[in-house]
Amino acid sequence: MWWFVDLGFFSEMENGLESHQRVMDFVLSDVNKRIGVFFDALQMILARLVVRAYIRRPVRRIEKRLPKIVFTAQDIEWRIVIDDETGEPKKSDAFFDSVLKKLAFECQCVGVYPVATSRRLLSRQVIRSMAVLVDKLRNWYVPQRPFKFYLPLDARKTMSAASRYFRSAWSQLEGDQTFRDILASEEKVAGLVRSKIERYFRIAFPHAVQLVEIARQMIDKENPDLILIQNEYGPFERSLVVAAKQRGVPTLAIQHGEISPYHRGYMYSADEISADGSARSPYCPIPDKTAVYGPYHKDLLTKVSAYPENSVVVTGQPRYDRLHHMEKIYSRLSALKEYGISSRHRVVLWATQCHGLSMEENISNFRAVLGAIAGISNTALIIKQHPGEAENYTRMIRDFVRGSKSNVLITSGTSDMYEQLFICDLLIAKHSTTVIEAVALDKPVIILNLMGKEGAEYSVDYVREGIATEVHREEELRPAIEKLLRDDSELSRNRKKFIERHLYKIDGKATERVVRIIRQMVGVAPSNTDVSAA
Repeated sequence: MWWFVDLGFFSEMENGLESHQRVMDFVLSDVNKRIGVFFDALQMILARLVVRAYIRRPVRRIEKRLPKIVFTAQDIEWRIVIDDETGEPKKSDAFFDSVLKKLAFECQCVGVYPVATSRRLLSRQVIRSMAVLVDKLRNWYVPQRPFKFYLPLDARKTMSAASRYFRSAWSQLEGDQTFRDILASEEKVAGLVRSKIERYFRIAFPHAVQLVEIARQMIDKENPDLILIQNEYGPFERSLVVAAKQRGVPTLAIQHGEISPYHRGYMYSADEISADGSARSPYCPIPDKTAVYGPYHKDLLTKVSAYPENSVVVTGQPRYDRLHHMEKIYSRLSALKEYGISSRHRVVLWATQCHGLSMEENISNFRAVLGAIAGISNTALIIKQHPGEAENYTRMIRDFVRGSKSNVLITSGTSDMYEQLFICDLLIAKHSTTVIEAVALDKPVIILNLMGKEGAEYSVDYVREGIATEVHREEELRPAIEKLLRDDSELSRNRKKFIERHLYKIDGKATERVVRIIRQMVGVAPSNTDVSAA
């Protein structure tokens, strides 16, 4: 059970504050325990009613059973994407779209994800999540199932039994002299550590048991041949991995973001990972296979972390296949016209991450960027919000822009980042996969780090890799932008080597490599088929 809270625990210890989202606070709260029977039952009933209302009969009769794949269909990934073949916009899962499209006629694919939970049944977050589910059910060729759809009627009994067990376990731990000695040796954080661990035993661990039970029910009902995952260290995703190992169903994770030597979602010691893939205590449950961007990431997982060598495969990132032929999908002139930007203007793209930064850092960043752009002639700024940013950050951005003299366009988290990367002349970011995408498109990058923290603490050290310039002070930003807009040859020299290490190949064939692994794992392709030479 510890692996359901490990990442959050260390994050909170490092930050010295609560880092859990309100949704998770509610899910794991004592209030929810008291109303849990009603709330869970209501979610299960609503999930089944909604799915039944939009269920469609198969268009064609299937003569034989096709392999079935269950994948994690995150709400945040449901957006308008550009079809790589037709160049037309469509609604799909931005992360898995190319893989699902490739598998459409040879596998059954089912998307599973929890509907958002809140303190109020009809909060904006819950309504938005339900709207995403309905939109998928109405307009997508891939069947969708909310996670609570599989909630067993007697699940509360299981959770009650788990609650009793973990309360008893906490009583034993609380009285353990070694535990007391550890707390006594760390006086500054002893109170926080004790309260967190007590909360885990009383609330988080029983909730994790329920997640695993629902995942088992889902596997029993859907009988999948493979579970396809992104964000495999999240509580929901972790429950799928645990249940899949208990039921003997293979799992495949596709790298969804940056991996660094400091990423606790991936970095484990040798005694934390089982060599034979076991998820039994004390081992951390990891997917059977993990497909990563490049050789750098495989080395991190197998040499710095303790992933077994044969569990990590270099494929490249399927959603980056379009980077190979962007000029066939987008037109710079058409996009600039659509955005209302003069074709004579240079474009600076800023990828914000307000939700992951302190208010102090956000304010410093906005003052720096808007002030810098205001002083550079014939230059427009596109502010691309992160998909995870809430409405309050949108209002904050608008308030800052309203008082600025800069030529600024704000785009939403669901807008087409690839189009904006294609038309921009320079990217500003902090720690984001957008940096890697910009480098793949031969764009100069500025890492905005006004708080002075080490870049490698968060992610790949782009500055040491020689593909980005780092700015630590507000007054340094404008000269850095002007310099790179004039000449970025120094950064350009390092991009090819960086791409080979971090993205393997920008050849438009990462989807094919991932699909080849899927075929092997579901038993429809030879197991000795080569995926990459890395």
